[in-house]
Amino acid sequence: MGGGIWWIICVVTAVVQCYVVLEDFDNYDSWKGDWAFSNGPEFPGAEGDLGPGKGYGEQVPTGGALLSFDFTAGGSYVGMLASYDSSTTLCDMVSFWVSTPPCGAAAVFRVTDETSQTFQVMLPPEADESGWARYVVDVHTLTNYWGGNNDGIFHGGISAIELILDHNNLPTNMRQGSVVFDQLECYAYGESVYPTITFIPFDVYVDTWRFNKKIHSLLGVNIHFVEPDVDALYAARLIGFGFVRMDLTWSEVEKTKGEYDFSGYDKLVQALQTFSMKALFILDYGNPLYYDGPQPYDGTYGPSSLEYQTAYANFARAAAQHFNINQLVGLELWNEPNIENFWHPVSPANYASMAHLALEQIKLANPQMPVMLGGLSTVDTGFLDSVLSSQNFSVTSFTSVHPYRTNNPETYYTEMQCARDDVTSHLGIRVPVINGEWGYSSAWYGSGSDTINLEKQALYCIRELLYSFYTNTTLTVWYDLMNDGTSDTDPEHNFGLLYPSDYEPKPNYKAVEAFYSIMVPDAVDHTFSFYSTDTTISHVKCLIIDDIEKEVAVLWETRDDVIQPIDLDLTRASIPLFYDMYGNKLTGVSCDETALLCHLDLDGSAGPVYVIREY
Repeated sequence: MGGGIWWIICVVTAVVQCYVVLEDFDNYDSWKGDWAFSNGPEFPGAEGDLGPGKGYGEQVPTGGALLSFDFTAGGSYVGMLASYDSSTTLCDMVSFWVSTPPCGAAAVFRVTDETSQTFQVMLPPEADESGWARYVVDVHTLTNYWGGNNDGIFHGGISAIELILDHNNLPTNMRQGSVVFDQLECYAYGESVYPTITFIPFDVYVDTWRFNKKIHSLLGVNIHFVEPDVDALYAARLIGFGFVRMDLTWSEVEKTKGEYDFSGYDKLVQALQTFSMKALFILDYGNPLYYDGPQPYDGTYGPSSLEYQTAYANFARAAAQHFNINQLVGLELWNEPNIENFWHPVSPANYASMAHLALEQIKLANPQMPVMLGGLSTVDTGFLDSVLSSQNFSVTSFTSVHPYRTNNPETYYTEMQCARDDVTSHLGIRVPVINGEWGYSSAWYGSGSDTINLEKQALYCIRELLYSFYTNTTLTVWYDLMNDGTSDTDPEHNFGLLYPSDYEPKPNYKAVEAFYSIMVPDAVDHTFSFYSTDTTISHVKCLIIDDIEKEVAVLWETRDDVIQPIDLDLTRASIPLFYDMYGNKLTGVSCDETALLCHLDLDGSAGPVYVIREY
């Protein structure tokens, strides 16, 4: 409550742990006088307001602080500002909840110390399917600062807090909207920022959605070979990958105008069928027979003339005629046309024109063949919006994005939802947006061969796949199957699941293998039901996967540096078995068989925990 009374909450555990509620925003009349609206006056033009809104977990519409914005006339940000007595507001960490910012916008936290030195951090997008994210900010680790002592050291207590919505990269058609802040709390080092939560893991009454699929039908992996490598393909199928993604290189298939030779790819498809796998072929890149760009020939120069684009469409038609849906997951129209590496100069209009011609020809030749649009680097909603605005792609089967990031995979949800909303708004129907290529390189975090970096890659790999199930994503493609070289520093050499020289599995392979072995111990994949259970807090996930023999609750903490205490209420189930990310029996779980309660500390850095209940 601004400069007024704070709530002090104490939780009795082994020790008494206390924290200060700076503002719970439950009663608008009690906090409206302490908080002031700011239109970011140093960047004129923004307008907005501050009022009551529906807070996190609230059943009433007035339990949070709703910050509305209007950037139609310009401006950079809007905020809500409160002042405090720095002699009594001695916080090491500040936590708060934020609702999902509008697509392209960003929430910002700003805090001022007793010397009037202001610190600021732009908050990464962490809101998930609940529509909320909880942030815990250590005021002593912030590196963006100005004013006051201007030395980067947080002095004394807090004298002001400002919660901000920055327009960042808002699309021009979304310049108005709002965001809600809730439950602003102050913690000292040593206090429990994450109190114990209790929930029922096997609760069929609170599942939010359900779908039935075979695991291998959901998972693919990138490869970089046409000549079949049966050992690599076998290794992929053994841990649940049901298809591979691979370039179907135009210039290799059509070397004489109008003549198409798919024989090399036929061998690959035949080898895949041996393992009950399919292919997702990327129709790329240019072809010197029709090249219309500057000399010398450049296969990543984007086709712009009608002749060049028509020739590509004819190539796409030939592929659709040659292959069938028992062999392919689908045909993808180019790879990452939104970045200069693969299409230059970048042109949404040229890509849309070519893709539309190709889509028409594929559907004329083989109406059942699935077609994937995009294959976009990152979740580039700006490029996607321009493409969908210029042509009618209503008969496309999927839109593909590549949501690469170096941090935790669950942060992709907001971006993916923005892409889904954009596709639906343009096409008028729900066309799935898939994770068409996504991986983590162990070299992003230092030496690619260091154990700690390989373990982090494994952690993010398995969570990427699990979160794709959790968000009901139709297809997910891991990049990639093999390391592409032996350098410890080149990121491209360190994405794989296997080492190339001897097919030795990396830790990420072992993590996926453990998941698949738990779910399919007999190696005979069958249909599972996938659904989620409410854990009462957004950064802990519970994915339920079951069949006629067992039910598995997969639990994980989405924040790497957090250990979340959990009590599992098993009143509707017997005491289950617990396994770690690599399939080892988990130690440190205490269960009370009389009370049917199990306690575990869910460590974000240790990966998911598999809780298995056999029927």
